[in-house]
Order: sequence, then structure tokens, then C-alpha cells
Amino acid sequence: MGVKFARDYEIIIDELAKLISQITGANEFFDMDSEAWLEIGQEEKTELTKTMADDIFFALGSEDSGPVTVGDCLFEYDKGHHTIKVIDGIKVSLVKLI
Repeated sequence: MGVKFARDYEIIIDELAKLISQITGANEFFDMDSEAWLEIGQEEKTELTKTMADDIFFALGSEDSGPVTVGDCLFEYDKGHHTIKVIDGIKVSLVKLI
């Protein structure tokens, strides 16, 4: 299936990574406790969240994928609206793909 997009891929990944960096419990995706996450530098956090954003993007496009959960957050591909919904509790953010 694949996620359809027309925007620059790097911009999409940067937007997803920024949202990921705000998720409570995102460090658990990397098997890091909160202390370890706080000890690493911002540059390393940025690279890790970009890698996670890339993984989420491709997971959402796989044939049998439903939503992807990271920490307390849910990622959904809305192909009808060409967006990725990032649902963090009551907060919903959209990453536009076109």
C-alpha cells in the first residue's frame, strides 16, 4: 500500500520527529529509562526521533498496519485526508502529506 505523499519527505519526517520529542514515554521505544534519556545530548535525541519518525512512516504504509503506538501516543494514517494523525491524549496533531 504505502503512505502517499507529495511534500518533501525530510520535512514530513522533521514534523513527525518534533511531535515524537513531545510524547511522554517516547524514550521507552529506545529501551531507555527517563534518566538515560535526559543524559543524552539534543543532537542524539534529534537523530533518534528522526529514525523513529521514519520507522513509523513506513509502518503506517505497510499492508497490514493499523495505528502505531509509541508511549502514550497513537499514530494513524488517514489516506482520505492525506495526513498522519498524532493522537496524544486529547491533543490531536496533523502532519500533512500533500
